[in-house]
Amino acid sequence: MPQLRLALAQVNATVGDIAGNSAMVLDWTRKAVESGAHVVAFPETVLSGYPVEDLALRKSFAAANRAEVEALAVRLRENGCGDALVIVGHLDRDDEGVRNAASLLHGGEVVATYDKYHLPNYGVFDEARYFAPGFDLPIAKLHGLDIGVVVCEDIWQNGGPVAALGQVGVDLVVCGTVAVNRQGVRVGKGGGFSDLEFGLLVEAGLVDDRTTIATTVHGLQVLDEPLPETEHDFRVDLVVTPDEVVRVSEPKRNRGILWDHLSEAKIAEIPALAARRPNT
Repeated sequence: MPQLRLALAQVNATVGDIAGNSAMVLDWTRKAVESGAHVVAFPETVLSGYPVEDLALRKSFAAANRAEVEALAVRLRENGCGDALVIVGHLDRDDEGVRNAASLLHGGEVVATYDKYHLPNYGVFDEARYFAPGFDLPIAKLHGLDIGVVVCEDIWQNGGPVAALGQVGVDLVVCGTVAVNRQGVRVGKGGGFSDLEFGLLVEAGLVDDRTTIATTVHGLQVLDEPLPETEHDFRVDLVVTPDEVVRVSEPKRNRGILWDHLSEAKIAEIPALAARRPNT
């Protein structure tokens, strides 16, 4: 069976510091490859930082992003990381406008670029103002496996890019947390968005009890004491730190969206919820 070792680079990019962010990507990719990683995934728009806001409107800034991602691919190869598939978020620009992009770097080249399709425009998000939606869905092959990339909001849209990649189910879900205990209970600052995202994936039939859920944290973020849970919370199966992997003995799943827990304002604010709301 083909195997891939995946490194999730949970790094802190600085908005506007393209050169500094690129150096950070190179540094952490080197560390991941030295640890045996085949694929190294970095956050959304890691080269530009997030949120870029009006920096996205500068043509020179988008051009500098694109130039840097191509130069970074070469530097990765020169530093012994050419065999790894490195996924890097950045800005891009074409005749349609600015793109929230993610490029796949391998062998010293940019082998594919995916442009985010679903652009959130609610709550703290204002992406429809800055970005044009993508329309291509590239797939890369590594170790005999097909690898697709989507960005943030694209994950849970019914009939969106994930569905287009194939109605075969998702094998791994990675979620962010501020802290987690050894029973897999999570604490975050997302206002319940992560649970909503997971519920949407459940209702779309893309995840089930066989799907592994993992989080990546520092060892100091792993707690021994109990943490509060609500009915809509899910637990992770794996807690991955730089020093250990905690395997949770009693994972918990939510069973979809708990509609009676959501306010009318919350449903109206998030298009993916409004589109799936059951008739009453």
